[in-house]
Amino acid sequence: VDIAFASNGDFFIAEGHANESPNDVDGPDPTNNTGAARVLHFDRNARFINQIYGDNVGQGRFSMAHGVGVDPKTGYVWIGDREEYRLVVYKPDGEFVKTLQMRNLTCAIAFDAAGRMWVATGQDGQVVQVDTGDGHVIAAIGNGPGEGDGQFSESNFMTWDKAGNLYIGDTAIPRVTEMIKP
Repeated sequence: VDIAFASNGDFFIAEGHANESPNDVDGPDPTNNTGAARVLHFDRNARFINQIYGDNVGQGRFSMAHGVGVDPKTGYVWIGDREEYRLVVYKPDGEFVKTLQMRNLTCAIAFDAAGRMWVATGQDGQVVQVDTGDGHVIAAIGNGPGEGDGQFSESNFMTWDKAGNLYIGDTAIPRVTEMIKP
């Protein structure tokens, strides 16, 4: 569903619509084909390092890895558990750090050049800047849900160019919106 890169070149792939990722296909139980959301961790040479499984139950779990971002300041891996309206945070080695409950769907996560975290909040038509400490919303972009200028239906991808302009990919209304830095 998503991919994020760490400053050292490692990358993290979110496999996320719940049961799409088999838990143990090589195990002794042939009926174990129900999956779990997970995030795969590779080094810059595409060598597998580890994986983080969701499993949905309790702290440090997630039911969907819909978005993933790597904090350039801490290296922490942020996972957007969309249907549970939360962000789940791990260290790159898979150690659980914290869960932050949000008020909206958490579809995409990205960090800008200054290291600020932005979350596309799904079908409410916004992209919000979120405090990585407590999860509070600091700023918001978007004029609500819709197809008009400055509106989003389901924004799922974000990136910035060198000038600081933000590009937001919307999957429900297939388009990319460019937000010009003032």
